[in-house]
Amino acid sequence: MRYAAGLILCAVLCLALAGCGGGDSAPGTVASAGTVRQFFVEGGGYLLKDDAGKSYLPDNLGPQFQQNGLRVFFQGHLTGLSTAQQVGATIHLDEIHALP
Repeated sequence: MRYAAGLILCAVLCLALAGCGGGDSAPGTVASAGTVRQFFVEGGGYLLKDDAGKSYLPDNLGPQFQQNGLRVFFQGHLTGLSTAQQVGATIHLDEIHALP
């Protein structure tokens, strides 16, 4: 009886943990104005900081947009991937253009 209760408890905990979800939850879409910022963590790169202060790490930012301080409008979908830099949510850009 005690063994069966332990198995049931273990099964319930496993199901509960599986339902918590991690970084691989359903990605969403982002569309915002923001600023390109250079960072120097773990090899460096460029991120997009929206006007609300949230940071996004694009996986396909073209070289013409890799300018620190450049104001842009961007739209893309969150990929849910983890990176070594951990500077923002990873995003795949569908659209980006410089703002005046």
